[in-house]
Amino acid sequence: MGEVAQLAREFPGVPMMAVLSQNDGRCSERLLQLGVSGVQAVVDLSRRDGWRRLRSFVACHKAPTASRMLSRVLDVLGRPTPGTKRFFESLIVLAPRTANGRQLCKRLNVCASTFISRFFRSRLPSPKRYLSSVRLVHAAALLQVRGLSIGDVAYRLEYSSPQSFSRHVKAVTGMTGSEFRERVTFGSALDDFADQMILPYRATFRTFHPF
Repeated sequence: MGEVAQLAREFPGVPMMAVLSQNDGRCSERLLQLGVSGVQAVVDLSRRDGWRRLRSFVACHKAPTASRMLSRVLDVLGRPTPGTKRFFESLIVLAPRTANGRQLCKRLNVCASTFISRFFRSRLPSPKRYLSSVRLVHAAALLQVRGLSIGDVAYRLEYSSPQSFSRHVKAVTGMTGSEFRERVTFGSALDDFADQMILPYRATFRTFHPF
């Protein structure tokens, strides 16, 4: 049980579940021990609804970071156009595996020059800047997981190296990777993104059509 407790401490953002293939007399005591160690849910696959409950749990906890980001962004946006909503929904989901603006345009299936010019004409920050900012919010979330090193986070976000990640953090925030980890939480990074990249342009997003 010590190993389970250690996993729960080092990866607090990862929900833990106990899966039973059969339920015997010893299960109750073991489940109590797992609960104390940090296991949050139990699914008994021997029951008729076992597999349905397992699929539901996995689906609900698939991307908590993206879900929290999108909820906050949509709340601050207020009444955006459908295209604006689609842009932020896509951006938040694609950002962890999208390293630059060119890749973003390719994955959105848009002409880069036309797409960028629409932001420019509306006096909005560039798509590249939005991507860069959202990637840092994802990084802040990952860096709160004590079991992940800065190098682990860099590779999960598909930077070419930990040094490349640190240079990006330094260029945008003025902090080193270690300082960013110590000073910036996921919540504060998300607040900064909403306050700096969305709130000042909320009126524009009500009539903006990026696609």
